[in-house]
Amino acid sequence: MAHELERLTTGSTTYWKYVFPTTWITALGGFNVAMWLDLIGSPPAPLPAKVAILGLWLAFSPFFVWWSTQMRHVWTDGDHLIVRPHGSDVRIPLSEIVEVRESRYRRVKEITIELRRSTPGVGRKIVFPAPFILQKPWSDHPVVARIREMKRLQAGVSGAERISASAVSGSGAEDRGRGRG
Repeated sequence: MAHELERLTTGSTTYWKYVFPTTWITALGGFNVAMWLDLIGSPPAPLPAKVAILGLWLAFSPFFVWWSTQMRHVWTDGDHLIVRPHGSDVRIPLSEIVEVRESRYRRVKEITIELRRSTPGVGRKIVFPAPFILQKPWSDHPVVARIREMKRLQAGVSGAERISASAVSGSGAEDRGRGRG
């Protein structure tokens, strides 16, 4: 069944994937060059300070690259996740989702989707920045709740045994209502 595409990520994905790491790596690198050439600071920074700043730049640059390369653009058509890892779309059935979780108490809230199997171009994990909302710390982000609900509904539609059992017992509507939460 084909549905209209619903975007789960926002435009900030491009910022966190490309702009943020490039800006910080370049700025820290430029600051290092300026320190080593004694272009900033009066008197010039002592050698231990220069080495410490260089060490921070060398340590954090690979982290920024690693973190940002995990970020994905994600859509759904109701039956699949559509992930764009490197320019081409990868369709992943909702049945492949094992777990959906979100980071808590971070400036950039990340949503992580664990997959049953490794998918070419994506791997076993999809990470993307959650759209910004004001949210209670103990509540689920609406995108996390939406993905969980889509998976639950798809499992209900594709699980013929559960559908026929609900129809026989006459409690299908009650069962569907209890599954929410």
